[in-house]
Amino acid sequence: MKKHYLVLMVFLVFAASYGQSKKLESITEFKLRNSGAILDKEKNVTGYYFFYLIDNLKKGEAEYGIQILDHNLNEIAFKKYISERGDVLIDSKFNNEALAFVF
Repeated sequence: MKKHYLVLMVFLVFAASYGQSKKLESITEFKLRNSGAILDKEKNVTGYYFFYLIDNLKKGEAEYGIQILDHNLNEIAFKKYISERGDVLIDSKFNNEALAFVF
């Protein structure tokens, strides 16, 4: 019984030590609308994207942001834009050269 407990504890320590985390320092408050992994043709993770609402503006407009991170969680690109409230990121595709988003 002690061996099973020891094996379980070792497994939990190793499982917890392989996680990644990233703190977004330049953003004070946002509402995440969509996020996901960027996969290459071989289905390997090459990065991550985050699409979020930054601020509601006047007259039915809102400020949105898209942030792209590489597989090591280093920031590659950040883009802000203003559009109508209720924009939704439907899909994203990556073909090893270009990244496309469908809104």
